[in-house]
Amino acid sequence: MLLIDRVHRLPRPRFLPETAPRDVLMRIHYYHIKEHVLRVSRIKVKPPADFPEIKIFAELLASTLRRRKDFSQIANTLRSNGIRFRWGFPTKMLLTKDGFHTSYHITGGRDKKIAPLGTHRKRTGTAGFTTLSFAA
Repeated sequence: MLLIDRVHRLPRPRFLPETAPRDVLMRIHYYHIKEHVLRVSRIKVKPPADFPEIKIFAELLASTLRRRKDFSQIANTLRSNGIRFRWGFPTKMLLTKDGFHTSYHITGGRDKKIAPLGTHRKRTGTAGFTTLSFAA
């Protein structure tokens, strides 16, 4: 059963046209239902006809977004080198290259660092993660 505690429609940002859809925030009462909704939203399925362009995202704290933004130079370097990555929670980078997966914990502050959490293989070969260096 989907029980929603609160729903709020956010104001439209000024730079968007009047016809642009507005974001809606909702708090789902049961944690396991919220997790199920988020998990299903990641699967590439066609949405119902009533909601052709619905997108569901988990809300992140402003501090988490700020810390991720601090590492935009590293993210750009990864993209330019053809290394796929995604953000883990709260500030972890999950990298994939040549069938290898590795994760890094990122720390902010004056000296930005990424510390390896471990590499695991999906298939044999060399990943090249040990030769990557980032100048933040």
